[in-house]
Amino acid sequence: MVIGFGDDRIVRPQLVREVAECIPGAAYTELAGCGHYGYLEKPELVNSAIVEFFAGRRKV
Repeated sequence: MVIGFGDDRIVRPQLVREVAECIPGAAYTELAGCGHYGYLEKPELVNSAIVEFFAGRRKV
C-alpha cells in the first residue's frame, strides 16, 4: 500500500502514484486535505485506510 497526501508540496501525489505503479500488486490511496505530514495531521484517516487495506476491504 502506498499512501499519497493530496496537499503534499514536498512529495507530490502524482509522484507517489508513479511509485505505486512501479511496484507489482501495489495499491495506491490518496488522502485529501492533508500535507506532507498527513499521518500527523489526520491520523484517524490514515489509520482507517491502513486498517481497511489489511482487512481486505480495499481493492488493489
